[in-house]
Amino acid sequence: MSLPIRVLQFGEGNFLRGFIDWMLQVMNDQGLFNGKAAVIVPLPGKKDEPWNSRNCAYTLIKRGVTDGNVIDEHTTITSIDRVLGAYEDFDAFMDLALSPDLKLIVSNTTEAGIAYVPSDRPDMRPPSSYPAKLALFLHKRFAAGLPGLILMPCELIENNAGTLRKILLQIGEDWGYEPEFSTWLLGSCSFISTLVDRIVTGFPRDPELRAQLSKMIGDDDPLMDIIEPYHLLVLEPVAEDKAAAIECLKKELPFTDAGLNVVWTEDLTPYRTRKVRILNGAHTSTSLAALLAGLTTVEDFMKDPDFSAFLAKELREEILPTIDLPAEELASYTDAVLERFLNPYLNHQLKSIALNSVSKWKSRLLPTLKDRTPENAPCICFSLAALLAYYAKGLGQDSAEVLEVFRSTDQTDILQFTRRILSRVDFWGEDLTQIPKLYMIVSRDLSIIMRSGIRAALPK
Repeated sequence: MSLPIRVLQFGEGNFLRGFIDWMLQVMNDQGLFNGKAAVIVPLPGKKDEPWNSRNCAYTLIKRGVTDGNVIDEHTTITSIDRVLGAYEDFDAFMDLALSPDLKLIVSNTTEAGIAYVPSDRPDMRPPSSYPAKLALFLHKRFAAGLPGLILMPCELIENNAGTLRKILLQIGEDWGYEPEFSTWLLGSCSFISTLVDRIVTGFPRDPELRAQLSKMIGDDDPLMDIIEPYHLLVLEPVAEDKAAAIECLKKELPFTDAGLNVVWTEDLTPYRTRKVRILNGAHTSTSLAALLAGLTTVEDFMKDPDFSAFLAKELREEILPTIDLPAEELASYTDAVLERFLNPYLNHQLKSIALNSVSKWKSRLLPTLKDRTPENAPCICFSLAALLAYYAKGLGQDSAEVLEVFRSTDQTDILQFTRRILSRVDFWGEDLTQIPKLYMIVSRDLSIIMRSGIRAALPK
């Protein structure tokens, strides 16, 4: 049975395919949603293959251990209808704005994706930023007299939907859109802030693992995606009457009716703080240092005595004391996270975690540091020094602007190099040299890393 396109998805990456598209599949299989997604590749260079030749279907492999039970299963995901390039297929992308079937817009454009870019203009095909592309799309729908949509960004930033809505309103004003467009955005569209939690390791790059999995599923699927069993989606409407909004949105998005681990709440802050500081903070604080030590996967650093001791110290002494939740709840969640990190099936590559580490460190570790002090957060300070060392060596994978700053900043004097990088308000949202003693501690650790190697600098 052919299903209509009811979801516009910005981002074709592994995470959304192993999380949102999987959820759509679960709901469709139960006859609860009955709609597919049109996936928009937001950056230039879209590849039609292998999507077209496989009718946008792919194999999702779920592997892990839950409550002592081994899970190793796979399924075919058919919830994507088409894949379009925002640049290559601009007109087809924009035409979807006129679809009466469209209901939901989801996105995962990295932490840096929800940003205001003043140079974007409405005559671009398309504008550069995700919010500007979205503003152009939504204005076309508004001008056609169609009802608003539900917008559910999955980027890992605080108040992601509220931030997106604010930027859209600013763009509408800058571009001279009629005041009624802002009224339509605020009244006819629904914005939902999210917290997403699932480890998705994506396509198996290791040839031996790929061969093993291809044999298991009976198909050398170039789109196969690997996920852990655990998943959690927390949803908070951006609305004055959140309780009423939740009741309305539950009917439109029947996640819980399908048995998915989705929590509707009037305040996702405690969930976000717990997840970002423990799971994401642990990932970001260890990935670059572990890469510098020659490790390649999360399982590697969990089984390495030096790094497992570092992570235990960081969690116990620096991260957990900053989270205002019952100790038993924090301990239970932390134990679950560590079990997930030890999942032997995921082959979770540290290089994938290391992407865009500057913005990740800002959102995942800086708030914890500020709740402590540099003297009382040696592990977090060390993680910042490891980031500087990794990028200084030209190994970072980040925006061109970030990489150019590291490339062009003189590294001869470690102290001055550290001061210059930490003072970048555009990186960190503030001048980190204003945090007492931070740049001194970080430069000390960086000096040790550069002189004696990463393990010599690990806090004991």
